Amino acid sequence: MINPALSPPLPIAAIAAALRDLDPAYAPTPLVALPALARRLGVAQVLAKDEGRRRLGSFKSLGGTYAGLTALARAAGMDLRGLLAARPSGQPALVCASDGNHGLAVAAAARFAGASARVFLHAGVPPARTRRIADEGAAIVRVAGTYDDAVEAAATAARSGAGLLVADTTDDPDDPIVRDVMAGYGVMAAEIRDQAEGRDRPTHLFVQAGVGGLAAAMAEGLSGWLAPPGLVVAVEPEQAACLAPALAAGRPVRVPGDLHTAAEMPPGRGNP
Repeated sequence: MINPALSPPLPIAAIAAALRDLDPAYAPTPLVALPALARRLGVAQVLAKDEGRRRLGSFKSLGGTYAGLTALARAAGMDLRGLLAARPSGQPALVCASDGNHGLAVAAAARFAGASARVFLHAGVPPARTRRIADEGAAIVRVAGTYDDAVEAAATAARSGAGLLVADTTDDPDDPIVRDVMAGYGVMAAEIRDQAEGRDRPTHLFVQAGVGGLAAAMAEGLSGWLAPPGLVVAVEPEQAACLAPALAAGRPVRVPGDLHTAAEMPPGRGNP
């Protein structure tokens, strides 16, 4: 169970407002109609949420930044507004593993609050992506192996006192930090609801599976709103398709495969 001493996430509107107060680039991103693609597919409409225009170029700036700031606020016994106004000295570091975008978002949270961050990156993260995270003020810790190895290394470091772990993946459904990450992603679902006003409601949602937080947050945020049949389709690369095996096993599983995909964070921008 979630510790009742930990306050629940802010309402979605309050999260969106808090992020916009940090930087106007947290303003809603466009929901773009793609009529040519709709005609090609033989469907009434296709709408795409352009998260490349979000601050840091990725939807992950919503979740990682909000969760990182909330973790620091809890540690300081403050609310977000008080934390950002005081930027108290002696704050713990934020610790996370990343393939790029989540680390960038957590590093930004630390910078906004006047804290430090340590981002664990696996061996396959290229130098240009690493520099973007370092430019946000984070210390980089290189980990031999894969993303999963970096996740384990970050968790071990946090347990050893290196700082507050801000993970965007967990095998604990009640993890409060991942809950906050998903609450940040919920801002995008709320934007979609508002931006689709006056159009036919979508019947299907196609969303990247990733580590699961975005897909879960979007399914939750659009539950009961999509038009029938209201299907949520989680999409993942053929060579890194772990969701179906995990659902079949009822637990997270590792699968072999090539982790280099088109969904990776490009050097200069985030992934959409």
